[in-house]
Amino acid sequence: MFKNVRHAILLLILTAVLTACTNPASANSPIPGEETNEPANETPQGEQPSQPEISEEEKAAIELEKKIAEREEIEKTRKEEYKEFYVPLVPLSEQREKKYVEVRALYATGHTAGNDLNKENIDAYSEYVKALQSNDKALASSLYAAADKANKFERIVGIADATEINGLVINVKDDNGFITYESDVEIVQKMNQNTPIPTMDS
Repeated sequence: MFKNVRHAILLLILTAVLTACTNPASANSPIPGEETNEPANETPQGEQPSQPEISEEEKAAIELEKKIAEREEIEKTRKEEYKEFYVPLVPLSEQREKKYVEVRALYATGHTAGNDLNKENIDAYSEYVKALQSNDKALASSLYAAADKANKFERIVGIADATEINGLVINVKDDNGFITYESDVEIVQKMNQNTPIPTMDS
């Protein structure tokens, strides 16, 4: 009987030891009844608190404000640099999507661009060019007298009106930067006051 009691006591001790080993106490666990000073929702060390998400409209508004501030700085610099020649850029609110177009252009000098334009002469020359394109010699001959009244600039505009021409390059300055035709613009007149204006085409 004594042996049975001893075996029972050893069995209880072994059971207690095994139970303690399977449930180790955490060194970081608070002692029951002890209060902790740690905040409930503390951010883990090394991690930044998450920023609130913003909508696409808010992002666009922030980006627009940034562009407006940049444009104001650019305009300020341009005013100081160009002085009386300053021309403001197109406002951001009026900018449009860029479209690429195949350009077919004619070239004109400042002499030619200084000619007056008369709509009747332009229309007459345009009809003359169309008659030539259609190889209608009789119609072209009948239109020649009226078309011949057009000056060089009127003929260029007439050609553009009758054909696929969609651009015009005008070189209004000579090699020294002077305007090559008589202008009504005050600043141009000041620059050219000691420069002879070349004779315009007739």
